[in-house]
Amino acid sequence: MASGGGNRQWSADFQFLEELTILKRWFMDCDITQNIYGMSNAIKLLLIICEPKLNKFNPEEEKERVKWVEDNLHNTVYFNSEGHPVETEGTRSNKKIMMAHMEETFSKILNKLQKAGVYTRSNVERSEALGDFSGS
Repeated sequence: MASGGGNRQWSADFQFLEELTILKRWFMDCDITQNIYGMSNAIKLLLIICEPKLNKFNPEEEKERVKWVEDNLHNTVYFNSEGHPVETEGTRSNKKIMMAHMEETFSKILNKLQKAGVYTRSNVERSEALGDFSGS
């Protein structure tokens, strides 16, 4: 790798970028198959690994959005009197709402990562290269 200051800082985040790529692919696969539980888990893990890099950009809105998803996932399943899950007009509608909400949340997280310079190789202070863990 070239020996510029930005490159050294960029290479320090290789594992983060690898995990980010895995979670992005997982989220997209779940979106295609309409696996809302997989989407929910992918977006929760995405926020967990990205939060240190997003602290400057106030990730509270995204945290609240992820919490809302977790609190409302039960609205996408209806169990009949025999205890079998049944899809109804209401559960299909709720599933669409949840998917749109998660897609928007995912997009918001990625936009904040862009502002943080994760995709653009923006020079980052060495002390901030791995994120802000001061509140940990």
